[in-house]
Amino acid sequence: MQRLTAWLALGCSLIWLGCSTYEPKVVSFKLPEAYANMQRVAGAYVAARAWTDEQEAQNAFGFNILRAGLLPVQVSFDNRGSQTLVIEPSQTFLINQKGEVFPVLDETEAYERVARGTRSLEQVKGLTQGALAGGATGALLGAAIGVVAGHSAGEAAMRGATIGGAVGGLAGVARGTDTDVPRAIAENLSRRNLKNKPIKPGELAYGIILFPREAGSPRALRLQLQDTDTRQTHTLNLPL
Repeated sequence: MQRLTAWLALGCSLIWLGCSTYEPKVVSFKLPEAYANMQRVAGAYVAARAWTDEQEAQNAFGFNILRAGLLPVQVSFDNRGSQTLVIEPSQTFLINQKGEVFPVLDETEAYERVARGTRSLEQVKGLTQGALAGGATGALLGAAIGVVAGHSAGEAAMRGATIGGAVGGLAGVARGTDTDVPRAIAENLSRRNLKNKPIKPGELAYGIILFPREAGSPRALRLQLQDTDTRQTHTLNLPL
């Protein structure tokens, strides 16, 4: 399975926000039944939504994630079946209204998109890459299934909601130094268990998948799941 990067946690340092503090917050999610595109596979109920409006995306993530060149898609699961499932990011794609297909962003491209919006690129690189090397070795970081888990969420609740990198939602306030936010983000990343985790029977789970914003208006998410025991794959096309 590919190693991909959840660079949601870098975005608070974008220049247009002028952040001085970093406050992880939970991005809420709805049960799959709340969405018209819900589908059932292997006993699991699955649904997805995309953020395409800048203001809505900024309210949800705490920074202008779309302007950073990232198009986030949230996937929610209610695994009522008896099989343990994982997402196969290499076979997960976004399809736009023109029928064009876009892959999940890999770690290098996702990082560069966020870094281009920062005031001090080299400074952010040094901090974040150090944190990732120390705290996220072997992890499935990001663009593939980064769970948005805030500090206010209880450990027990997060245990049932973690299917990917627990990277934290973002919120920035006021103006301040250039170093405070990147350092806080790096520390937050290094504290987290960022391994891609299976969706076990009986679990509720959700995650954010990052695609390139140039995909434009999304039409559908092609999501592939794999049974961890039998290796059987299940492919869903979820209208967006």
